[in-house]
Amino acid sequence: MVGHSLTVITLQAGVALHLLERSGADAGPPADLAASLEAIRSTSKDALAELRTTLGVFATERVRDDPGLGPEEVRAPRLGLARLGQLVGALRSAGRAVEVRTGAWSSPEPLPAAVDQAAFRIIQEALTNVVRHAGPATATVTLERSEDALRIAVTNDGPPPAGWEEGHGIRGMRERAAAVGGTLEVRPADPGGLAVHAVLPLVRVPV
Repeated sequence: MVGHSLTVITLQAGVALHLLERSGADAGPPADLAASLEAIRSTSKDALAELRTTLGVFATERVRDDPGLGPEEVRAPRLGLARLGQLVGALRSAGRAVEVRTGAWSSPEPLPAAVDQAAFRIIQEALTNVVRHAGPATATVTLERSEDALRIAVTNDGPPPAGWEEGHGIRGMRERAAAVGGTLEVRPADPGGLAVHAVLPLVRVPV
């Protein structure tokens, strides 16, 4: 989440600088500039708060490894699909069009924690890739839950990718899917952009 937040900060800073140049020295700051700067401030605060949470997790591990450090237990909020709205909202505040669609959803029961976190991280990385590589494309996130799997699709309507290669981001998504027994496929979409499809099983098959 910290990496995504910093990406949004960069986007908002670019918008602010562009508006400042366009406004001219004597015209005064336009309302859009103030909104962009406010978004930068808000996103920066979120990034710093999450960094503190991450450091808290490391502190917790030290307490568990060495009980002599003290009985305190630092609890960090889990990153799962409950935070998808926050993730999408940050992108929209940066001027990105993101649509979220929920298809079939077989059960009101919570997702397994590992699947919930893997799903969020995959969507986060896929959307970050849209921001970095797809220009002003519109991104669509589709979620469907069956009895045995959670299916995720992240697509965009950007220009057809030319000579794209599987980098760290895609490998990271694939590893997250594999960690919960799932699969992930990335391929050029029709008519343009990249499509990320992940299937995360909800039931472990006995070996």
